[in-house]
Amino acid sequence: MTTPHATLALDCSFAGLSMAIQIDEGSVHFTTEAPRSSDILPTELQRLMQQANVTVKDIRTILVAIGPGSFTGIRLGLATAEAFKLLNPSLQIIGLSTLQALATQIRADHHPQTDFTVLLDAAGGQAYTQTFSANAEPHTTAACSAVPPTEGTLFAQASLMHATATPITTLDARHMLTLAQNTDAHLPPQPVYIKPLTYKKVQ
Repeated sequence: MTTPHATLALDCSFAGLSMAIQIDEGSVHFTTEAPRSSDILPTELQRLMQQANVTVKDIRTILVAIGPGSFTGIRLGLATAEAFKLLNPSLQIIGLSTLQALATQIRADHHPQTDFTVLLDAAGGQAYTQTFSANAEPHTTAACSAVPPTEGTLFAQASLMHATATPITTLDARHMLTLAQNTDAHLPPQPVYIKPLTYKKVQ
């Protein structure tokens, strides 16, 4: 019997939780907008692995969204990947930018014809922003700044309530599998916070 070569994609950095497992025959996935992903991750991950009929030893690569995004979610995703590596030391962990993964999803879902900007809520009237080409290639580095004026094509996290933006509700981890085919997008499995850890939200 051939041992499956499985890849797990995991995002806890954006809204809710999204996971996908790719095997030779295809992929299975789970996505929810529900908060507190730490409460459901173990159960849903176990269920997804059973659905894919794989074990920890079958997973050769983990793709993990490393931010920018939720501080807690970023750490949760990386900790989960490291826990798998303890059980399977030969496993490879690859970091992927949350913003570029979302850009890959936007390209697939909306087929933009020009450059576009992705905005994620960074709290305190700020947003994590990055501009991409129509092919989802980054034109600028990720930054944290005040919510920009209403110019160009914008795709924004719904909580920003930006009048001219198309809302983004979740990151589907299947698009992380697509992004990972571009080795230039591979990053070290280290958190991308952008905002200083000492940041305190203004009341």
